[in-house]
Amino acid sequence: MSRKAAASQTFHIRGMFCAHCEETIRKALMSAPGVLSAEVSWEREQAVVGYDPDKTEASALQACIEAAGYRVVSSGEEKMQIVSVLVLLLALYSIARCTGLTQVFSFFPKAEASLGIGALFVTGLLTSVHCIAMCGGINLTQSVAAASGRRSILRANALSNAAACSPIRLSARRQAASAAYSPSAEE
Repeated sequence: MSRKAAASQTFHIRGMFCAHCEETIRKALMSAPGVLSAEVSWEREQAVVGYDPDKTEASALQACIEAAGYRVVSSGEEKMQIVSVLVLLLALYSIARCTGLTQVFSFFPKAEASLGIGALFVTGLLTSVHCIAMCGGINLTQSVAAASGRRSILRANALSNAAACSPIRLSARRQAASAAYSPSAEE
């Protein structure tokens, strides 16, 4: 009887949102017979499983993940979702162009030489508020990512954009972050 070498399989998983989800899937995989290792990452939405092919199969491991309440997708399915979204956005843009909906933006005043000083002042004021909120959001999310030891560029950028859209939330996040990172009085 020939002995096979250990095999490795990468599963793309949907439905993971936190470290608890990682641990749930890791425990489920490690309890399956023949599993040698399981590295699960909710940020990358994947699990890399090392297993003994004499004792289990990849389909059994997939069933184990799905029994834990998560969905395993193929990389082809993932690419099709991205292509579908891009096609939908292109179709919506084409419809907006054909129906004249893109002309809505032509009603906003343009910054020209004849524009009054008051209008320029108000435009500059609004722009500066947005800029401060956006830069603060970027700084905050990069600091939180560095402090947590996890790096997810997409997540950090999404959080900074969300923070820029909501100055109230940004203020609350800054207060929470400064409280979390301030030196304690016990030192």
